[in-house]
Amino acid sequence: MSVLKVILVIIGIFVGLIIVFGIIDNMPGPAPVIVTKTPVPTTSGSSSHTPSETLYGHVDYGGSYEITTNIRDPTTSRYTIRLVGPKNADFDLYVREGLKPTSYNYDYKSTGYTSNEQIDIPYPDVGDYYILVKPTSGSGDFVLYIDYKYS
Repeated sequence: MSVLKVILVIIGIFVGLIIVFGIIDNMPGPAPVIVTKTPVPTTSGSSSHTPSETLYGHVDYGGSYEITTNIRDPTTSRYTIRLVGPKNADFDLYVREGLKPTSYNYDYKSTGYTSNEQIDIPYPDVGDYYILVKPTSGSGDFVLYIDYKYS
């Protein structure tokens, strides 16, 4: 193989790695937000992550479900988390920026008397947001809808 071909192959591999791993910060990516699921004993299911999420989960009484989202786009004008759970249960929703929330230590909460809760955060700061679903009665399957709006 000629030296020119070897150089072209090396450049191609390097460019491919830059695209796959997003080494250059200003490169456009497929989504401005990364969402990861934090495993806890009562967490189940998996999802693919895009700027508007629909996550399916299950939680038993006494347990919890946690995920971590990361807002990287400073033009995010609204961050909404909506929980839809079973009719015979009461689930609460907590969000905390930078640290895992508890039912006593959180930045935002929605603790109505059903398993349907919603938190709206206008103009969230860039960073990690931790979401906690915790039942106060009952157990069952639920859906988390996570939406990001940009200005």
